[in-house]
Amino acid sequence: MANNPWLEPSRKLDLKRLRSDHKWLVCYHEASHAVAALYAGVRFVSVSLYPDGEDVEVLDRMEKAGGEVLYRDRIVNGYEIRNRVLTAVASVAFTRMVYPKESLVMVKMLGGCWTDWQQAEHCARQSFDCKNLRTYLRNVMDFAREMLLKHWDMVEKVASALMERKSLTEEKAMLLCCKEGDPRLAEGNWEAFYTHGLRAAAA
Repeated sequence: MANNPWLEPSRKLDLKRLRSDHKWLVCYHEASHAVAALYAGVRFVSVSLYPDGEDVEVLDRMEKAGGEVLYRDRIVNGYEIRNRVLTAVASVAFTRMVYPKESLVMVKMLGGCWTDWQQAEHCARQSFDCKNLRTYLRNVMDFAREMLLKHWDMVEKVASALMERKSLTEEKAMLLCCKEGDPRLAEGNWEAFYTHGLRAAAA
């Protein structure tokens, strides 16, 4: 366990809240997807909690919640495949930081990440970079962990906004994540942002 790379990142998280409040866990789960998508330039329409973002009363009565990121584009090339794998795996990386001592199988159960992992596997099989599926996905998940930690303030902003508003458009999520004074925001040059994502915005 001393060499477990997931133990140190977990110390930066509010583990008590995330392990005891399922709705907060879901908010961070979906925020991880959204920040990964913004980082990689993967376009999406919205990130939301279930049920529909406007149905607040129903959501507040639910003992458990779910969520989704509604993606905008179809995958058309290898570069987009890698980005979509990263976006899918981000929630698994986040959940493993919450439960660093659990097996990957248990992490997927605790975090509701089965579908995300299956989507990542499906995308990875289409990539020419994927020689060994298990190794490929674990490497992407390690990268996702470091990316989320580097942009953890953004994950927290999106998660808190989701808890409050239940749903965020791509543009609203982006505005939460961009640094104040980013010249591309002043120019309204959204395409420049999506070409490079947070990789450039946070540089």
